[in-house]
Amino acid sequence: MVRRGSVAPERAAAWAKLLRLSASLVVLLAVACLAYRYNAQVKTESASTNTVHEPNAQRKAAVDKWMTSSPRTSGESTVGNANFYQCRPEPHTGYGGETFTWGLDFKVKDEGECCAACLAHARTCGTGNEGTTFWHASKQAGPTKCGRQHVACNTWTYCPLERCFSYDIHNHTQHECWLKFNADPAKPFVSSRGNYPLALRQANREHWPYPVAESTWPWEMPESVSWTSGIINLEPSVQVDHGEAFSMAGWYPHFCSKHGPCEEGIRKR
Repeated sequence: MVRRGSVAPERAAAWAKLLRLSASLVVLLAVACLAYRYNAQVKTESASTNTVHEPNAQRKAAVDKWMTSSPRTSGESTVGNANFYQCRPEPHTGYGGETFTWGLDFKVKDEGECCAACLAHARTCGTGNEGTTFWHASKQAGPTKCGRQHVACNTWTYCPLERCFSYDIHNHTQHECWLKFNADPAKPFVSSRGNYPLALRQANREHWPYPVAESTWPWEMPESVSWTSGIINLEPSVQVDHGEAFSMAGWYPHFCSKHGPCEEGIRKR
């Protein structure tokens, strides 16, 4: 039989233990609340001071700036006069170079956003920021992140037409944006520019420099290059040297030596 007097100390010890646990729980809850409030404050400050980590806000601000600028006199580009030398848009021009984005998947609103994405890549990537988000393309579901390259975008190429012609196996469609790098942006790799030579446009498909399936491009060759390209952040006094149209494309002299002449349609600089 247990004596009544021996139960009281046991109950007192149990209550003391319960009180200690309750006090510890209160302290943990208080610490958690303080940590939540601190993190919320840090996120708010980051959103207001560092737009690199807010690509949607960055894209909207950049594109709004370009779109509210006065349009170019030619009407061939949506990049405004105020940012012409920041974007250097060149209609009917295709620049080559090391590629950062796969344009078939990287779709943007227009030339202005393509240039803005290149500028954002130049600010964010190329400095060991692999995996960092630099842009949310307006016509793409997810974010686009920096890759492993140690150089950054200085060249952009955009498809402004419903379909853009290219000597490859892909169906290139409007809004494609290809971000690239040229070692010498003042003298970029020009894969195509201006009008295609008349001899090339009139050639039978089997004589085209590279085979293009009719399922990919069922029409005749276009008269002029479909793409618009640009170079970012060159000083206004620097003139981009395009050389001779198509001169950097290996297929051009190869085709023209067999099926030329190809002087018609050539545009320099």
